[in-house]
Amino acid sequence: MSETTSEAKTSIAKFEEFFSTVYKDDLFETLEKYPDERSFTIDYKNLELFDPDLADLLIDKPEEILNSASNAIKNIDPLVKDTNINVRIENLTNLIPLNILLSKYIGTFVSADGIVRKTDEIRPRIETAVFECRGCMRLHEVEQISQNRIIEPSLCNDCGGRSFRLIQEESKYIDTQTARMQEPLENLSGGTEPKQMLMILEDDLVDKLNPGDKVRITGTLKTFREERSGKFKNYIYVNNIDHLEQEFEELHLSEEDEKEIIELSKDPDIYDKIIKSTAPSIRGYRDVKEAIALQLFGGSAKELEDETRLRGDIHILIVGDPGIGKSQMLKYVSKLAPRSIYTSGKGTTGAGLTAAAVRDELGGWSLEAGALV
Repeated sequence: MSETTSEAKTSIAKFEEFFSTVYKDDLFETLEKYPDERSFTIDYKNLELFDPDLADLLIDKPEEILNSASNAIKNIDPLVKDTNINVRIENLTNLIPLNILLSKYIGTFVSADGIVRKTDEIRPRIETAVFECRGCMRLHEVEQISQNRIIEPSLCNDCGGRSFRLIQEESKYIDTQTARMQEPLENLSGGTEPKQMLMILEDDLVDKLNPGDKVRITGTLKTFREERSGKFKNYIYVNNIDHLEQEFEELHLSEEDEKEIIELSKDPDIYDKIIKSTAPSIRGYRDVKEAIALQLFGGSAKELEDETRLRGDIHILIVGDPGIGKSQMLKYVSKLAPRSIYTSGKGTTGAGLTAAAVRDELGGWSLEAGALV
């Protein structure tokens, strides 16, 4: 027990030094905004440069090390009372594909890329439960670590009673949400099924994901036992979310980009250049590439005099023999367009394209978005 305590003290001291030397200004800025801002993000590469052993320990014992980092923040600024800042880690080097994220990684800190398949509703979870002893009315606080069941006090310290009543109004809650992601479809070979992974999001990470988002998830791989079947199931307790694709509204153009775009717009051959730069490794097919380029830019919606609305979205049907590059062109385009999903006709059903009603882990029903959604 003393060894563990000394390890924790050493980790806290190292983090205090790390925060004071590398992130001092940023940390105090976050502390000033607390509790409106409850997360502080650190770059794993900076931690690795500062102390490689501490960085390795984070991957092997994530819960202990992240707890030490949170305690270090409390020590740095003791004036802010009850500071409970979540330490988020970005740019983790331990990137594991979902299809090999198996039991040997349980308990370790991992990072994985995928597409968000579905998100469930946000629910409250009891973080600290307050119980009242039925005998002497004394209140007891018990930290809750389980997602599914509430842990009661074993014994009343005053009267020795064993009967308690949960006082819901006095208990502390935290927002929680479950989501599911699957490996990117472009990574699949042949007709193999995409691997899926359950995710648990808590506190200020809830409501950050939408079906269709391409993300890099960082967190601890854990396991839980299903009550119905008794089987174990893996999930990622999420620590950080990085969006791999931006929305059109989120794209930021620099002054150099704007100058280059304006110069290109004056080029008389711009139309041909755009067509030739669509899947340039595939020769020929000028008409097909022209159609794809037009689809990427999109049409403009029109409203006629009789109030009939013509949509601006363009649909393309590419028909041809196998092996002439149809799929390669589509895969190239899916990487260019934000919020695009490449899906193969082999494993796609009607529900897989639109939406399917599925039962979630907690017994409720939720809509699972397909590729079109």
